[in-house]
Amino acid sequence: MNRLALTLTAALVAGSATAQACFDTNFGTSLGSINDTVHPAQSIGFAFPFDGVTYTDIHISDHGVCWLSNGGTPAPAQPGATTYNVLLSDFTMFGPCLAPFWADANCGYAPNALGEVWINNTDPTRCVVTWTGIWTYFNIGPQYEFQMVLKNTGEVEFIYGPNVNNIGSSFAPNAIVGITPGQGATLPAMSDLSSSPTTVNPSIFEEFTTPLSFDVAADGLLFIPTSPGWLVVPLGGPAGCAAVSTFGDGCVRQDSVFYEDQASGTFDLAGVTMTMLRQGNSYFCFDSIPGVYLPPSGAAAIVADGDEIEENVTLSSAMPVPGGATTELVIESNGRITLGLVGPGADFSPTPAELQSLGTVTLAPYWHDMNPAATGSGKITFEEIGGVAYVTYDNVYSFGQTVGNTFQVQLNVATGDITVVWVSSSLVGNNVLSGFTASGATNLPDPRDLSAELTTAFQSFDAELLPLSLRANSPVLGSTWTLTADNVDPASPFALFFLGNTQGPGVPLPAIGLNAPGCSAWIDTVLADLVGLAANGSASASLPIPNNPNLTGLTLSAQAVSLTLSNVANLLTSNGALGTLGI
Repeated sequence: MNRLALTLTAALVAGSATAQACFDTNFGTSLGSINDTVHPAQSIGFAFPFDGVTYTDIHISDHGVCWLSNGGTPAPAQPGATTYNVLLSDFTMFGPCLAPFWADANCGYAPNALGEVWINNTDPTRCVVTWTGIWTYFNIGPQYEFQMVLKNTGEVEFIYGPNVNNIGSSFAPNAIVGITPGQGATLPAMSDLSSSPTTVNPSIFEEFTTPLSFDVAADGLLFIPTSPGWLVVPLGGPAGCAAVSTFGDGCVRQDSVFYEDQASGTFDLAGVTMTMLRQGNSYFCFDSIPGVYLPPSGAAAIVADGDEIEENVTLSSAMPVPGGATTELVIESNGRITLGLVGPGADFSPTPAELQSLGTVTLAPYWHDMNPAATGSGKITFEEIGGVAYVTYDNVYSFGQTVGNTFQVQLNVATGDITVVWVSSSLVGNNVLSGFTASGATNLPDPRDLSAELTTAFQSFDAELLPLSLRANSPVLGSTWTLTADNVDPASPFALFFLGNTQGPGVPLPAIGLNAPGCSAWIDTVLADLVGLAANGSASASLPIPNNPNLTGLTLSAQAVSLTLSNVANLLTSNGALGTLGI
């Protein structure tokens, strides 16, 4: 610890700074990392006055928007499309609405970088809601954080991290920031919230319609009720605020799920062939051009011939699959095939989270709302020829449409190899999810661009393996900087935390003579180290931060290391963390 102590002492010559738009670092209770949701009602902790009425409950969406109620009255928005479409008409449709940063951005899909929603309602004078690690839809980065504070005076604060921006998605390129009593309120003209506007209207808002146009990042807004109306005061920049960010990747990660979720009209796999070559405890996935589509023979059996139908078919012998072997498949009318005896039930509305959580070994070549029983639609057929089982969706209509989708799954019963030949798409109806799960995954990986990534190949494993990951709180003066390593290898009784003062470029360990493929060093200079004992896959250690304002702005970096039996060097490394000291 000597060199680190010297670094802290040397920083005392720095001038102090005054915090203006700092985050409250006591986030409170996590509501989780669920996407496209409106969490169940949470108590505000006091009667919050708003437009002549008081409210006791708040309904928080991961998309940066909330609704107030008293025991559910007025009713808030429901989870789903309302949360990610971001419409001004929905801003005023439900109960009183507070939108610190309503965008098509949520907790994301990456297991190392999931966002989270928090509430601290333990102070009878202020309720703090925090969104951390938020991604724009489909993990478009960088991640960002923002916070909302409700005060018992009726004042509201919105506080933004430096990366907050309306990056935009195919669903909602815009973002809405503002406050309204809702319930059909008529909106006034839009305000420029950064210009200290005043209004006598109980609704005030700004819509950012041009991507990357948000102008209050690294700042905050204070809404002061004027009864009626609002006075908006910019809080100023975050000078002197404690902050923390993560960078780089830990090792080693194995995904047992892969997928691509394509919105209606955007499916781009027609003409692509995917081969999943069974290799030990994984599949090697690549584009085996050219693919050969075998039209169903006259002997092919028609299966799953109805709307929302599953049907079992029997293979000639046991086929290798993750976790063992199967003699049966379950074919679903909506383009999903279970490699096992029991399917999860028909489902016409696919989501990546559902694929991850199915609990069955499932191939979803074209999971989409279809109805083979519709008048004029083609059929789903099954047959086995020469040891290869063929499941063919032959011009099966999208639900409520008169255009069809054609694709074929070819399963080598002896080897377990799988080939998917996508022929054509109707490009209408709801979204199409294409992917695979070996079951048992606890986290959802990033989506893939299959048309691009199959040309270079990737692996999908039978068992999920999560990398060593590091998380930390903000290093507040007068408190402690707590570092926590997750996914510690069971072979390691501890995690070692190396501390520095800068972010490194990421040096692969094999490049410095350590045979640990996929692992990197993420800090340049090691000033000190801490040890945390491991329990249930996690280990923590803390560094006391002196309560001296002259340390404000000093940065500290960290990276965790644990032991493992999975590589020759017997080492796993985490991502890095960078903390900025402040209040």
